[in-house]
Amino acid sequence: MRDHEHPVDHAAGVRQPQDTTQVRERILREALAEAGFANPHLGAAKPATWAHLLANVPLFAQLGKRDLRRIAGMAKIARVSAGQFIVREGFSAEAFYVLLTGKATVLRGDAADIGLSRGDFFGELGLLDGEDRTASVVADTDVWAARLPREGFLDLLDRQPSIARGLLAAMAERLRRLESERSQ
Repeated sequence: MRDHEHPVDHAAGVRQPQDTTQVRERILREALAEAGFANPHLGAAKPATWAHLLANVPLFAQLGKRDLRRIAGMAKIARVSAGQFIVREGFSAEAFYVLLTGKATVLRGDAADIGLSRGDFFGELGLLDGEDRTASVVADTDVWAARLPREGFLDLLDRQPSIARGLLAAMAERLRRLESERSQ
């Protein structure tokens, strides 16, 4: 049976309509596969399809396209349902995340909530130091996020010194800017 055909009850000779939820899920899976996402629940992604989003992360701002693709190549794509926590405050920071679709909210104690959408990211400091999360992030809608595990990232830094140098340059630039703002 082709995807666009309805199943047929051969005994009755009547076409059975497909469940619309199944159709939507199939269409979404096909679109994600076409965009380079192998397994929509937790799978690998073609680095070129989303590596450009990493260029907007201040920590990765000094890296070239090749290094961004290397980092993106380590990520897994995770699906999080609306209302579910992506990460929780106080838990270990085992990964860095970039939202590919959907919306989420950062919840941080008494601080104002911060909305996140496509291209936004969180967990960059935990990626480096592994300290506990300082905030929770909850999915407002169904979310597809690239998840970059800390251990794999540290291994990549050991193998690719150019990435480590780029991170140091970005951190130095950020510190200089903060010092400049502080002295004004």
